[in-house]
Amino acid sequence: MVTLLYGNEPYVILKRKAKIVDRLQNKQMNFQRFEGKFDTEVYNSCIAYPFLEDKRVVLLDIESLGAIDCPLFDEYISKPVDSTDLLIICKNIDKRVKLYKKLNSLGILVQCDKLDNETLKKAILCELSKKGGNIQGLAMAELVKRLNYENEDSVNMFTIIGYIDNMLAIDKGITLEMVEKYVPKYEEANVFALSKLLLGDTSIELLREVDMIDPDESIKTLSLLLRDFRIAYKLKFFDKKDVADKGVFTSFSNYSVDVLLECMQTITDTIGDVKSGKTTNQQALKLACIKLFNIIKEGR
Repeated sequence: MVTLLYGNEPYVILKRKAKIVDRLQNKQMNFQRFEGKFDTEVYNSCIAYPFLEDKRVVLLDIESLGAIDCPLFDEYISKPVDSTDLLIICKNIDKRVKLYKKLNSLGILVQCDKLDNETLKKAILCELSKKGGNIQGLAMAELVKRLNYENEDSVNMFTIIGYIDNMLAIDKGITLEMVEKYVPKYEEANVFALSKLLLGDTSIELLREVDMIDPDESIKTLSLLLRDFRIAYKLKFFDKKDVADKGVFTSFSNYSVDVLLECMQTITDTIGDVKSGKTTNQQALKLACIKLFNIIKEGR
């Protein structure tokens, strides 16, 4: 079996991947993961026999369909090995290319887009159940509404889980009042995502997130990021209750005063450069985030 997963909901992709991989009894022997392109090493793994099982799984992460647009891949999909599940996860799909049309005709493509309203609620309840929590009906509706899950590209199920985890740390029963207090409206959701990615190991996902933000929102986004750094800075000298409710959730509380001051100055300088015409809205957010990422990485 050959399956290619793509779409704007990474949570769905993760669940579908887990469903295939978790069938294996012996992952150490029958699971291999590759990244980049379909080459001889991937091909040889696909044609290898499973070890003491009926199936083996080969996972290939690619940026675009160009990574598998080669004679070797054409040869394999023309006669795939029955005992191998080749699972391809593609980050960017161009539906105009010939390979997309070919894969679509073969039934290989599986689109993993955002969940409909009812499925989204079930997924949230499932995550809460696993973590021993619950949520009021009105709180659920307000949570989804605030983050504008359906229409905001930068918000996905993992964004929602992040806020749920924050609230569960306070109380296992999530109420409407908690959602109104601790979950920002979707205008601020980009900042939550950026904050998490600024703490990551690589800048790839961070820059991808930046590219999804409307350039006209750059100054607002930078201003909200600046607020989070200021809250983290104040928490170095004051108790949480004396700073702000949001201070409980700021992502930068563990960093030193020097790192926080440098980050705040970087954002302030970038906003000043936009206002003075030295840089554009389009450039500002990306430049600032690259600088912030490096400052934070060096400060670990």
